[in-house]
Amino acid sequence: MLNDIKKNYYILGVDASRERIIQAKEGKYKHWSIRHLSSTEINKYFEVKNNFYYVKDEYKKNVEFKTDNITNTIKTNDKYDIIIIRRVLIYFNNEQIIKILRSLNRILNNDGILILGHGEFYPILPEIFNFEIENKIVIWKKYNKSNSINIFPFKDEKNNILKKIFPILIL
Repeated sequence: MLNDIKKNYYILGVDASRERIIQAKEGKYKHWSIRHLSSTEINKYFEVKNNFYYVKDEYKKNVEFKTDNITNTIKTNDKYDIIIIRRVLIYFNNEQIIKILRSLNRILNNDGILILGHGEFYPILPEIFNFEIENKIVIWKKYNKSNSINIFPFKDEKNNILKKIFPILIL
């Protein structure tokens, strides 16, 4: 989407699995991984070679992958507009989850959003984030009663594309 609107962005993908990071860097997938995409989307984003689907180079720009543990990654002073964390917190106890969510809140820009996996809910979330449901996806944003949630932080209230780079963290 950011490519389509010619937006500057930076995406950091982090996983504790070295094998998953190698696969992500290569951008090589079997049909099962892309089975929910339309043929139009597959043709747009992938090249097919020897029954594998490779992400086209133009969609790999400004994307970095690294092997790391989430507890190391969130110690950064970097700020992100969007943080996506899916099926990761299930590996931590409640005390650790609270610390991680507070850290994610800290590294999230004021107008940024947090997206968790489908059905992931932790009691601390409403204490530190606002939420909105958009197309069956729960979007979390830093708790601030005076702000309404803009789930597309790269557009202003008039839907004009803002001129900045959007850092995105995927854990």
